Amino acid sequence: MKDPKRVLGKILGKDTDLAPFEASGEPIELLIETLREVQKMRRLRGWLIDHAGIDVALSPDTFQKLLDLPEINFYETTDRNLDVERHSLKEIRQPGDPVTVANLNTFLRELFRDLSGINQLKTTEHATLLLGPAISGDLVDRVNDYILSLRRLHWRGWGFCSPASRPAASKSSSRHCSRKRARHIRYGIT
Repeated sequence: MKDPKRVLGKILGKDTDLAPFEASGEPIELLIETLREVQKMRRLRGWLIDHAGIDVALSPDTFQKLLDLPEINFYETTDRNLDVERHSLKEIRQPGDPVTVANLNTFLRELFRDLSGINQLKTTEHATLLLGPAISGDLVDRVNDYILSLRRLHWRGWGFCSPASRPAASKSSSRHCSRKRARHIRYGIT
């Protein structure tokens, strides 16, 4: 690096006094690399918040709520005899304890596992998204509302009684089926 002081001044700002950094005896190049990584992480965090609504900077309260997930709560260790012991973070952590790097890594590992599973489904089962360019956020919300409203309906017996499922049905059996369907609707029988 040609002029590390100038680069460090650009990263920290022109008003920052660089003398304490020089006096520390630590290599300034290492500090510059670390600060650049921090800047990348901040940009990535901003992108995740803007595009996915995920904030990876966890507060202690948020992490305490995430401990309800067993994938994050439990971790395993092995001893000399290769016996596996399971430990719970709920038992070890206090609710106000700060989130450590290991805690954050556990959270990010589970998030990565879920996202890579979704990506694998997308690439294997839904390789060509025909309507992909036409889908927007408001349409996804609308479809989600339709799905939730359809889930509230009781559809048991409908396929059994529908005329389309039995094209060669006799008159008496269709009358019986319509009476049965009416009784189901009237009394809420499923």
